[in-house]
Amino acid sequence: MTRHRRITLIPLILLLLPALVCGCAADTPTVSTTPTWGTAAGVWPTDAPTSAATTTTTTAAVTTTTTTTAVTTTTTRWVDTPDIPAYPDKLLPSIPATLKGSTVVLADDGRFQSEDCQAVIRRFQKDAGIQVKTQVFTNADKGYVHKVAQEIAAGRAPDVVFCNGSFPWALEITQPLPAIFNVNDGFWNPQVTAATRVGGKSYFVNSCDTPYAGGYVVYYNKSIFSNNGLYSPQDYLDEGRWSYEKLLVCLQEAVQAGYKGGILDRRMLAEQQGTFLVNYDPNASAFSANVTDDRLVKALQFMATATDNGWAVDVGAEAFAAGDVGLYLTDVSGLFYNGFLKDVKLTNFGVAPLPDTFGGQKLTHMPVPMYGFGIAKRAGNADGAYYFLRYFLDLYRYEASGVELFVNKVMEKYYRRTHMSLYLNTPLYYQHYLTAFRAMGKPWTGDDWTRLRHASASAVAEELEKQQSVATEAAAILQSALP
Repeated sequence: MTRHRRITLIPLILLLLPALVCGCAADTPTVSTTPTWGTAAGVWPTDAPTSAATTTTTTAAVTTTTTTTAVTTTTTRWVDTPDIPAYPDKLLPSIPATLKGSTVVLADDGRFQSEDCQAVIRRFQKDAGIQVKTQVFTNADKGYVHKVAQEIAAGRAPDVVFCNGSFPWALEITQPLPAIFNVNDGFWNPQVTAATRVGGKSYFVNSCDTPYAGGYVVYYNKSIFSNNGLYSPQDYLDEGRWSYEKLLVCLQEAVQAGYKGGILDRRMLAEQQGTFLVNYDPNASAFSANVTDDRLVKALQFMATATDNGWAVDVGAEAFAAGDVGLYLTDVSGLFYNGFLKDVKLTNFGVAPLPDTFGGQKLTHMPVPMYGFGIAKRAGNADGAYYFLRYFLDLYRYEASGVELFVNKVMEKYYRRTHMSLYLNTPLYYQHYLTAFRAMGKPWTGDDWTRLRHASASAVAEELEKQQSVATEAAAILQSALP
């Protein structure tokens, strides 16, 4: 496999399969698996600032294929072997002849300019006979959504738009999904669409085998656990005992062996129960503040005990990569070629999903910053955009384009077999509050939340109560942005 020279970091690092037998059908072959439960969160940064639009166009020879309607398949997806086998392509022959030679306009804030993305776009143009023109908005005064809205109002609407942590503001530039999209056809992940419905309408999609799912996982130092005769996350997982209680045992035993226990993100346990400071109910199209939710209080208190006991430490990815920390709960960026594990001896590190149990109860949700693709309002080529997204959001197309996304085959296998199954089969908890807090000048990682992020178990409830007005205001801001 040829590794492309990297021009810019692929969006995957900037962010964030229970069984494939449940049916992520696609345009490529695959195997059914039944991995254990885990969760995910986003990989890309949020709505990056974007300025005057620049336009780049790449063209390719038009090829002739059979005219059919939108493809619906039920084949099993390839996810297991390192090399892509030959397969009967069901997507390309389904593209109507009337779309040959047409152009799809992609609204981009610069992230799709990476060589990885461009390689796939070039191959799509060659394979599909459809040109892709990219409107690039960099350093816009009020962000990507604002600039794209201006382009739409001026009669220069793109066809494809994306929502990356900008829900519900992205609804300003996105139309309800056209009829050509059947989100239950096996290619699209219906969890994405269901979690972002507004007023009974669907706006956003992502695929069952997308490179852009994001997610949270537990990385662990295999040497620390094996060399000291300790149970690792994988050992507990293999025995069906991977709970948050056992995660703390891993931390404690790593400390007792002379290492730093681990690096945690305290939000995960609450969000895996479907709650945090501000929640969205797609059935009611309503945001609400939830600082007194008993599940939230108890989850944050439990996670705080790890710090209270000296088992969790506030250090960065570099410390974990250096080999002195037992485990690291963070996003999936470490799985990819340009993540924090890119320069380390990978045989020392393993990856496991987040624990699936707390207090004897199964956890229900997968935390994820919102990431989805949609069709722009007043789009001129919605059907062409459909086929482009179906191609662009398929991991197979990256492999087939010579793009190597993952840091090694072990991490690729985890992402494709386990992580993507969880993304497909677990209700998603989108972290919409992140966008609202930034809009208020109070980003979650900033000073305003320091006391809550680092509160002792005994102080959690009090610190949450202090944030009631902030959470209420954030919910109101989000609600006001709904159509």
